[in-house]
Amino acid sequence: MFSSYQNQAALFNRLKNEMIGLYAKINTQELMITSLHKENVSLS
Repeated sequence: MFSSYQNQAALFNRLKNEMIGLYAKINTQELMITSLHKENVSLS
């Protein structure tokens, strides 16, 4: 019983870390896109 609870907790932690990583990656891409867009606007 306890081991299955530990497995669930480990699975949840892994999922949480993957979600955090994915979210950070998306945010980084958005920042890059907006900064590129700003550069293009200031150049033209």
